[in-house]
Amino acid sequence: LQELHGKTTDELIHFWNCFQDMLFTIYASEKPVIAEINGPAPAGGTMIATCCDSRIMIKDTKIGLNEAAFGLVAPYFGVHMMEDLIGRGATNRACQLGTLFTTDQALAVGLVDKSVDSPEQATEEAIKECELFMSKPGWLATKQMIRSERIAQWAEGKKFESEGFAGRVNDPKTQLFIQTYLNSLSKKK
Repeated sequence: LQELHGKTTDELIHFWNCFQDMLFTIYASEKPVIAEINGPAPAGGTMIATCCDSRIMIKDTKIGLNEAAFGLVAPYFGVHMMEDLIGRGATNRACQLGTLFTTDQALAVGLVDKSVDSPEQATEEAIKECELFMSKPGWLATKQMIRSERIAQWAEGKKFESEGFAGRVNDPKTQLFIQTYLNSLSKKK
């Protein structure tokens, strides 16, 4: 959230373009990308994870597009990545309520693929997942076919998404909420 507070529209657009480029690179990668979720992964962390081919999450952490809790709207492509994993109805409710799923909840709805007890186990499972994907001769062609429509939509909507994001984040009410939240975090330390 610190990256979103007190920035100009141009700075926010630049930030969001860079973030989208990273997400796109992960989503369209010709190598299997496995997310090891070793701690809380709200908002941007969820978007990164949903762009991966598989998600492994340690117990006792949370994941979700919780932007609504901050007066923001979850980004268009973040919502669609989540929707591709857990379905439209569950995504609709989760995004409107700013839901953060526990590991067990995320596993139950299909937001993550595996749950483990430690970061070390997550790494072991990630290696196994990568090997599993790589062992299937048609995995990449299948991935490219399944994701081709989203990739085209993403490329078309990037400019619109960045400008909309910057406008929503720069809203005075949103900036006030972000500042209040950041202040509360600094008091907890």
